[in-house]
Amino acid sequence: MSLVLQSVAASPGDGSDPEAAAAGTVLVYEPTTLPDPVRVSPAEGAVERANLVFVGSRHLGSGIEANKLTAYIPTGTASAELALDLTGITAQTSLPGWTATSDPAGQRIVFAPPSGVATIEPGQGLTIQLDGIRINRVVGSAPVILELSYRTVGTSAWKTDRTTFGIGKFPADFYLRELTAEPRVVGNGGTVKLTWEASAGATYKLLYGGAAEIDVTAVRTYDVPNVRASTMFYLRGTTQSGNNPVERTLSTGVTVDEPDLVVRTLTVRDTITADGAVTVGGTLTGNGPVDLFRGGQSLRYMPGKNYTFTAPTSGFLMGKITTVGSVSSSTLTLRTVLGEETHIAQVHAAAAGADGSNTASLPVVKGTECAYWVKIREGGISPSFRWVPLGEAGRVTPSEHWGTPTTEESTKADTPQEELAE
Repeated sequence: MSLVLQSVAASPGDGSDPEAAAAGTVLVYEPTTLPDPVRVSPAEGAVERANLVFVGSRHLGSGIEANKLTAYIPTGTASAELALDLTGITAQTSLPGWTATSDPAGQRIVFAPPSGVATIEPGQGLTIQLDGIRINRVVGSAPVILELSYRTVGTSAWKTDRTTFGIGKFPADFYLRELTAEPRVVGNGGTVKLTWEASAGATYKLLYGGAAEIDVTAVRTYDVPNVRASTMFYLRGTTQSGNNPVERTLSTGVTVDEPDLVVRTLTVRDTITADGAVTVGGTLTGNGPVDLFRGGQSLRYMPGKNYTFTAPTSGFLMGKITTVGSVSSSTLTLRTVLGEETHIAQVHAAAAGADGSNTASLPVVKGTECAYWVKIREGGISPSFRWVPLGEAGRVTPSEHWGTPTTEESTKADTPQEELAE
């Protein structure tokens, strides 16, 4: 297979320049070809010509001094060579006063400043343009290299920064270009429209995210619905050149506002605020103080009545019965019903003395039907009830009913609450 790609490989560097190691390259380039893609020359007759333009800039760090910028263009007739020779190439750069010298034996064009050394400041842009390259007659990918000889201002040792561009040579009747995505910034769950230009007689596949590749051979636009995370889209075109398949891949990306995120490890140095649901699929561990309860709510109560409510969130239903004065045999009851499950918590009034109180509590799952009441017998009592939700949005307004259930009735999930006699 002849895999023809347009690629950029940064120099790994030797680790001696922290700025180069952090940025990948001292200068960052964006390559452009004209035509796009580059067309291979026919087997016979006039050759195809192409222009290469590299727009570069220094993004990070301080200024640097440079004494040479070299463009290596592999020449010959092989698949991995770009040009037949360097004849007729017009080379120029936007760097003030720099001149170009062709070196056919070294397969290179060397740019040099007029005074021997020039400074390239942070944020400074530059352009290298190589026009009229005579493309050879074999499809393939050829490595074009830009090599900068530089040193940090105030130092004496010269270093080399190298960036390699894989320039593809494609059959004359094949093209795949202008892949665009609209909008470039989309709301969570929105739709992205992809458009591109492509020649007939080839096969085209779209790849993105974890989706299986999509055959888009018959179309030149494609709507991607329900985009929930920032996504790169890859469009691959495949055609035949003689007995060999040839591929070209384009890519573009979109950013999602408030995206869904899937990560293996997330470290947050400050605060996480969740406006919606939080689901934990494994163990939730708190290594510091855990604040799940945002206070509680005192629930209304009048003797001879029972009260019900549906829990808007998980939490705890609590009750307390205090003996006032003489001994009482009254009973405080809490009940929760969720589906087929009924849970009861009962306590009797405490004997006089000690703290004179007994308490009961039940854990509550969101959606549970909750009820509470007191069966009053002889003696004086002071009951109280409290709802303690997890989180802040859990206040309730209990419904009030006359009567209190009997012991047998309190264990039934479907006991009517209205007008229950003692």
